[in-house]
Amino acid sequence: MAMPEQQPSEEQRTAWAKARTDLALERTFHAWLRTGLLGIATGLGLALLAVDTHPTFGLRRAMGLIISVVGGMMVVAAFRRYVRRAGPSARTAMPPPWLLVLLAALLLLGVLLAFVFLLLR
Repeated sequence: MAMPEQQPSEEQRTAWAKARTDLALERTFHAWLRTGLLGIATGLGLALLAVDTHPTFGLRRAMGLIISVVGGMMVVAAFRRYVRRAGPSARTAMPPPWLLVLLAALLLLGVLLAFVFLLLR
């Protein structure tokens, strides 16, 4: 004779709900991060493929710079949003804030240096 299946306790259901919420926050964070990095790569590619002799050369370079800067801002916004929404559990799992700021600054500096080298070629 089969035993009746026991229902999970309220604490267990609450723990599962919190885990699902944390996973949803991480998926959203990764989507923002992926989109921001794609914006940076697209902007650099657009600026790199601009041909000097084409009439829209300056416009393509400017659009590439704008798209890359917006992508960099999306990466920074992704970190800020994730840390703010995830609460204390994410703050212990994430690197310290000073390291995140340093990485974001280095990322934006790298994008700006890439554009300087692109403009001087």
